[in-house]
Amino acid sequence: MSNAITTKFAKYFDEASQSRGQDLVARGQAQCVFAGFERLACEVTDGEEFYAVQLQVTNRELIPTCECPAFADGSPCAHLWAALLLAERNQELGAAAKRGCKFRLPPKTHDASDDTSSGAAVPEQLYDFDGQPRRRQRPEKLSANPCSESYLEYEQPTRRVSRTDAPALMVDPVAPPILYVIRLESQPEDGDTLFLETWWRPEAASQGALPCRPFLPQPDSSVPTAADRDILTILCECRTLSSPGQHGDSLSPHVFPIPGARLAALAELLAMTGRVRWLSIKEKPARFHSLTFPLALKATFVVTITPAGPESYKASAAWQTAEGIIPFEETQAIFAAGFAIINEQWHQVDFQNAFALASRFRQEPIKTMSTQAAKTFARQIALSTDLPTDAFPSAISSQRRLGEPVGRLYVRTAKFLHEGREQLHVELSFEYEDAVCSEHDVANRFPVIRQNLVVARDPEAEEALRERLRQLGFRWNARADAEEVGWKLHPSRLDAAVNALVMEGWNINAEGKTYRRPIVKPLTITSGLDWFDLQANVDYDGQTVPLPELLAAARSGARSVRLDDGTYGLLPQEWLENYTALVEIGEVVSDKVRFRQNQAALIEAFLHDREAETDAHFRDTVAALESFSGTTPVPAPPGFKASLRPYQEVGLGWLLAMRRLGLGACLADDMGLGKTVQILAYLAAIMPTAEKRPALIVMPKSLVFNWQSEIRKFTPWFKTHWHGGGGRRDPRKVARSCDIILTTYGTLRQDALQLAEIDFEACILDESQAIKNRDSATARAARVLQARHRIVMTGTPVENHLGELFSQLDFLNPGLLGKLSGGTSIAPTDAATLARLRSGVRPFILRRSKRDVAPELPPKTEQVVWCELEGAQRQAYDALKDYYRQTLLGEDNDDADAKSGGSLDVLSALLRLRQAACHPALIKETYAQVPAAKLEVLRERLAAIGEEGHKALVFSQFTSLLKLVAGQLTADGIGFCYLDGATEDRGALVEAFQTDPALSVFLISLKAGGSGLNLTAADYVFLLDPWWNPAVEAQAIDRAYRIGQTLPVFAYKLIARDTVEEKVLAMQKRKRHLAASVLSKANAAPALSRDDLKFLLS
Repeated sequence: MSNAITTKFAKYFDEASQSRGQDLVARGQAQCVFAGFERLACEVTDGEEFYAVQLQVTNRELIPTCECPAFADGSPCAHLWAALLLAERNQELGAAAKRGCKFRLPPKTHDASDDTSSGAAVPEQLYDFDGQPRRRQRPEKLSANPCSESYLEYEQPTRRVSRTDAPALMVDPVAPPILYVIRLESQPEDGDTLFLETWWRPEAASQGALPCRPFLPQPDSSVPTAADRDILTILCECRTLSSPGQHGDSLSPHVFPIPGARLAALAELLAMTGRVRWLSIKEKPARFHSLTFPLALKATFVVTITPAGPESYKASAAWQTAEGIIPFEETQAIFAAGFAIINEQWHQVDFQNAFALASRFRQEPIKTMSTQAAKTFARQIALSTDLPTDAFPSAISSQRRLGEPVGRLYVRTAKFLHEGREQLHVELSFEYEDAVCSEHDVANRFPVIRQNLVVARDPEAEEALRERLRQLGFRWNARADAEEVGWKLHPSRLDAAVNALVMEGWNINAEGKTYRRPIVKPLTITSGLDWFDLQANVDYDGQTVPLPELLAAARSGARSVRLDDGTYGLLPQEWLENYTALVEIGEVVSDKVRFRQNQAALIEAFLHDREAETDAHFRDTVAALESFSGTTPVPAPPGFKASLRPYQEVGLGWLLAMRRLGLGACLADDMGLGKTVQILAYLAAIMPTAEKRPALIVMPKSLVFNWQSEIRKFTPWFKTHWHGGGGRRDPRKVARSCDIILTTYGTLRQDALQLAEIDFEACILDESQAIKNRDSATARAARVLQARHRIVMTGTPVENHLGELFSQLDFLNPGLLGKLSGGTSIAPTDAATLARLRSGVRPFILRRSKRDVAPELPPKTEQVVWCELEGAQRQAYDALKDYYRQTLLGEDNDDADAKSGGSLDVLSALLRLRQAACHPALIKETYAQVPAAKLEVLRERLAAIGEEGHKALVFSQFTSLLKLVAGQLTADGIGFCYLDGATEDRGALVEAFQTDPALSVFLISLKAGGSGLNLTAADYVFLLDPWWNPAVEAQAIDRAYRIGQTLPVFAYKLIARDTVEEKVLAMQKRKRHLAASVLSKANAAPALSRDDLKFLLS
């Protein structure tokens, strides 16, 4: 690192601070506590004061902290300069040396007036023993002193041994024994290497003792045992592998450096010789001492801290073995590889990652310290070692805990392209509590500031974070030859990655933008005069953004919002989706969403099981709605010419209760349950107090006769005015002289302005699916009508999409659904929103099925009858299908709309194929004599039914097909009735069919007679051609299967196999699913779309 750090930041320190900092380091009064790539902590003793100093690199800024008064006054102090010197000397804090890293001047937080106050104590910093610089001592020459083991040759050899020398030693039992000597003072403090000397001792001669001499292995040397040969081979290999100059230039040729990795194998061989000696030059006279090898006895380094007085503690070290405790003072040498010489024995030891601490105890076996120093010391042990700390006094101990890393990314444009494309360079680091470390940082524990806690890194969790990056498309590059080392990401993946990671809790700075994670606050609802206000906010690290602002950003396609501090808050997409529909129901007013009081049920439905704070008025309103069931039966009013069934009395009670609450009502009973009777009973109950305000009933033209008949039957006293036909009178002139005005939807469209001027007591829409399209002229005309109470009647409130129901509810209770009235804001597959919507609109809809309320009805059986097209009919159908498939769905038809004229051609093709499946004569008159499969099947079944005395209804969309069937019936002599849109006297036809046994078949156009007819004389129903809307078919079947039917009803759908009709059946299931989603407990299905139509043609 050279002088990069001090040179870079010297301009921020005055000369006095630099001089004082250098002096502190030179005297050893600045000690490194923790050192890493982005962080360095140290302790500085300045006079009698003790200060904790920290340097932290965050977001390319070097942020200093110090406890001294000078720093509190805003000045870079001498202690910070000492910390920079330590970082430079230890080659740490590499992030600060990077280009672009700036020095943040300390803020001025100290005031002279506060000198007497006791501020919060700055937490102590912890000490990393392994991070200390070590001084290596050179092996010293042995002084000339007699030795009991012969005597030593004091002259050291001067010949240098070649690094390539590898003598081939010979084993000779009579060779002089070799001594392996460990000179204690020659061993380096870092314990990474054992310096082993080789000596040889000639046998004693008669002249007297011969001296011990250094042994220099030569190519012709002989050794006494094979173990000696193996030992010397290892020693020579270790010398050869050591780097030139690694151990100084004066290493004698009989001294061998043994790295820690080779000690275990070497120790076993040395133990076999019994000729290992230790030597200390401190001993006078110096002498060799035998060293034994109890390899089976392992020792563990332990540290204890005990009170030594009121404000002091004593720390001591020892060795824990199976045989007991060995005082640490008996230690003669320690080696980082896990060995120690203890009391003239070679031990295998476990330092518990505290070798550096053991080295310090070698210099000072017992330490006495103040309480503050003891806390620091205990924290050092917890931070930098694996020594147990549970037995330390609680007043000074630091707890250890496995940390949970939080991913942190810094993203910038990479300097180099990848495969010719731009890429992003990503730096990964991890946050542990208030500490940040690079993924390459070697430190594995961090102190938690202001807590007696040490957090350990979790390698598995960090690797899981890396794997998450890989899943999101990040690429790790380890080669520096073509691009920077680090994580890479393609720019196109940045937005998705940022959104996913921030929502998972990562901290990200991407291209200068810092992103914040959203924290959703509880919703609050407050009450106004006649409204409710909903407020929902999202918190971004103390900055609040209201729901409407977030939704506006989401609608614009943004993924985030810019916050006041310049950072960016990610949008909580899932949360916003949950409340989008609710906001569209209300009205945005400033930072709130305002609702009408009649929307309380909808609000409660959307907020159910979600955290929200509400006021008393809102809770009371919701409680009133929930307590109101509207199921109290009300008998028919006096004079009503019929007795109501029990479920009809419940319906009457519900309608009256809804009127009292001022809420419009949707009576959605199954077809055939007597909705008309319930409405007439309702009118009979309210009209006596109507103050000459008439009721308006709007219906399809086909139901006019039925309503007139039912009024005469059940409420003959009502004065009824039929408003229709070419010469109709102005309704404003007759309104006060009648009780009920009957009209059709067509007349309503024409006379909407006149009818809107009349104040009606009640406005009732029969078959209200006629206003299912909110933007249609019919729906707009209905909404301008004025009435004290609004009611809609329908057996199929939903046929295609939710907008159909919403349009009807918007007529009943204007503004109830807000912007949702169109029904297009909710995805059909959004089951959760549909469920809440269903709950919210339930108070406005009453729906009962025949199975629920009329168990006395006979069973109904629906069956598909498959018809096989053959001969000329099959050929005609296939030819037509091939033509349309090529025209509309050709492989090279990328622009089908432009080529075919749009969706009208698709619908036309569908229509023609359905006609061809019924009878080829419907598409070409020349096919009139071609046999048609459906007519043959129908002919056989109608003949059998007539012979048994039953009656049948035959429905078709195509009047031309009904006329073909009529011709066939005439030819067979079967009596029948015929009804289509041109039929005038529908009532007479119905009466004839119901009473004349000779008329066994009723041919009915599905559109003209699918509703409003009571044909219970028939117990068989035939549907000649299916349509995508199953509700239309259900209406047709219910002409026979309704109250009053006493026979089982059999409904047959005639379907041509391998034609478009099969796919129509599949679509019907989807449409039926949609209707049930709001009115029952099912989910929704898509409405008829262009894709549906293409599916039918495929």
